[in-house]
Amino acid sequence: MKSVLVFGDSQTWGRMPGVPERFPFLVRWTSVMATRLGSGVLVIAQGLNGRTTCRDEPWKPWRNGTEHLDLQLTINAPLDLVIIALGCNDLQWHQHMGGYESALGAQVLLEKVLSFRGDPPAAPPPKAMLLAPPRITAPAGPLVDKFRDAPAKSEDQQRRYQALAAELGVAYFSMSEVASPSPIDGIHLDADGQRALGEAMAPRVAHILGLGAIG
Repeated sequence: MKSVLVFGDSQTWGRMPGVPERFPFLVRWTSVMATRLGSGVLVIAQGLNGRTTCRDEPWKPWRNGTEHLDLQLTINAPLDLVIIALGCNDLQWHQHMGGYESALGAQVLLEKVLSFRGDPPAAPPPKAMLLAPPRITAPAGPLVDKFRDAPAKSEDQQRRYQALAAELGVAYFSMSEVASPSPIDGIHLDADGQRALGEAMAPRVAHILGLGAIG
């Protein structure tokens, strides 16, 4: 069996737009992807609301991705693929990060994956994939202030993430290629977006894992 770890934020956790609630298990994009991939692939969804690539959250613990990825890699080893699905929360105004800084954080995470050997050591390290968040164009509702300067940063982030993936030789995909944030809050995917993302990711992951075409 192949094992895939998705290390993400609220999009991976399955947060509903505009409310602090979670989509049912089978609605989340990781579950949609897992269903398409079939029983031969174990998808481990490690999503946490507010998680960043490399910054602490002043009001909540455990949000710094660089401090917790090693633990997840070790717990779930051996892994065939790790998908880094972070970056949206880097663009919250209080983090004072733009696309450049977010890409630096993503680089740290990807390099952790590509050099991971396990405890006890196991070879080879897993493959890595960088999944960019959807473009932020119009934050709405209670997230207006938190993401008030994010739209311009989001465009730059998309470009820098794609360039980073090419530099490191890892797979890349952007959620924006198949889904946009719900107009309810301008940040999170709705149920249709979750489904579209899961459907789009499944053949890409299958290709990385060497599984061939899937139905």
